[in-house]
Amino acid sequence: MQDALGEVRNQAVKGPGVTYLPPEITDWLHEVLGEQAPLRVRGMHGSRLASVHSLTSPAGDPLVLRWFKDWPAPFTEEEHPATLARREALALAVLGRSPVPAPSLIAWQRGGPVLLSKRLPGRTRMEPPDHGAIRAVLDELHATPPGDLAEWSYRGYHEGEVLVRPAWWDDHSIWDRARSATETARPVEPPVFLHRDFHAGNLLWTGRQLSGIVDWGQACVGPAEFDAAHWRVNHAILHGCEAIPTEMAGDPAWDIEAAFGIFDGWDPAVVDGWRGPWDHVNAASSRRRLEAFVARALAELG
Repeated sequence: MQDALGEVRNQAVKGPGVTYLPPEITDWLHEVLGEQAPLRVRGMHGSRLASVHSLTSPAGDPLVLRWFKDWPAPFTEEEHPATLARREALALAVLGRSPVPAPSLIAWQRGGPVLLSKRLPGRTRMEPPDHGAIRAVLDELHATPPGDLAEWSYRGYHEGEVLVRPAWWDDHSIWDRARSATETARPVEPPVFLHRDFHAGNLLWTGRQLSGIVDWGQACVGPAEFDAAHWRVNHAILHGCEAIPTEMAGDPAWDIEAAFGIFDGWDPAVVDGWRGPWDHVNAASSRRRLEAFVARALAELG
């Protein structure tokens, strides 16, 4: 019988959607799962930090392999691929003892960029069916003792950067006021367990039931309001400010923080070319909705 590496290589040539993995990762999978049967690995939709692969174990269990990418210029040193894998592993280990529906950790490559977990049921929905369930699971998460995850603390990706107004931003006074707020009046809260990248794309649903939360590579401790604010800014870009539900209301000061954290870096060319985090929302809509979100937050702050 072919070994897993041979199966993956052959399938990558012959089978649509099947992923080639380098020998060092395939060898690690053999160490974790054994070599009773070939491994069939297929690519799934990933994120800016990781590629995601679906596979079935020799025993028939549905699994997910997350392979964190080697960025040429990461946002922070904490986003080194091996560090992200370790952060996610520690987060999943802690969450395994909580009511939060996170994937069960199988193994992670110590000092390496990959992590293996059980695959949760459900699918993402850009229009969530139950906002009350989202708020409830956030409360459960924030009440979970972080354990070893406390090694990492929240830091806004815009902190210490020169916050240059994008060329496409219409109301200069809104930008200037928001920049002043984030530079001089950042809110302070007790640290709790944060997902750190909490939005609709990381929530899984089975019918109306929230069946899973995925993508824990940026988990850390920090202010509870940030997770909700990050969800709100993404929801506003997806659907408009008027669509933000009352169940997910929160602190407008943290909305401004989350809005400045939505950019993929602070080089002027990056900010001027920002098209938004969602491929199916065009650049013009993303930009208009982000500006409206910041204006609304400033109006609520007074």
